[in-house]
Amino acid sequence: LHDRHGPVPNRRIEISALDRHGREFAIELTVWPLRTPTRLSFNAFIHDITGRKAAEAKLQTQLAQLSLLSEITRAIGDRLDVRSIFQIVVRTVEEHLPVDFACLCLYQAADSRLEVTSVGATSIALASQLGLAPGEHVVIDANGLSRCGRGRVVYEPDLSKVPFPFAQRLASGGLCAMVAAPLLVESQVFGVLITGRRQVESFSSTECEFLRQLSEHVALAAHQAQLYEALQRAYDDLRATQQAVMQQERLLA
Repeated sequence: LHDRHGPVPNRRIEISALDRHGREFAIELTVWPLRTPTRLSFNAFIHDITGRKAAEAKLQTQLAQLSLLSEITRAIGDRLDVRSIFQIVVRTVEEHLPVDFACLCLYQAADSRLEVTSVGATSIALASQLGLAPGEHVVIDANGLSRCGRGRVVYEPDLSKVPFPFAQRLASGGLCAMVAAPLLVESQVFGVLITGRRQVESFSSTECEFLRQLSEHVALAAHQAQLYEALQRAYDDLRATQQAVMQQERLLA
């Protein structure tokens, strides 16, 4: 009051406020003094910054997910076998997204089914309960995963409302929301990343997009690993054939 200075006047302060309904929201408050010949008054300008805060939080989430995607990509880039790539992915998704259930499956188009290949470390008990342990198969006819088999990301925000058998199987284990992201190479699905949470509507659009991008990176790395394994087998077969021919020539001699 004496010198019109202090910790609040002439500064922009971010603080929480309550509206008339008791809802808390973020505001930007600016207070400045105004002296007239007869009195000193203080004026305030209040700006609702809820939208800006939400945008900043979304940006921070996207940056964190981009960093996580880069970390996973570096980790799987050094692997040359599909199973180790899948195991790194499900473990990282479990820990850092995070989710309550994560598994990766290979898609067998001829049989129209998925073969569970890798399950996250904290998901093993639940996977056994649901019949989704490594080596188990899931038939995708009429169970909601057919869209994933056609290359689309499937998000079910409330599994209790989905009538398909696979969704009901997940719901029986306490999972309430699911995202299934296809692994695509040259427009062909060869695997599916399945994640689940125990809360209804718990996956945001940003997280669904992250899982879609992750599945693309995993698909490329796994496809390269498959090509390397096939090339290694071909080389081993060729070497075995050469040795057999050389042995036969020695016997003939």
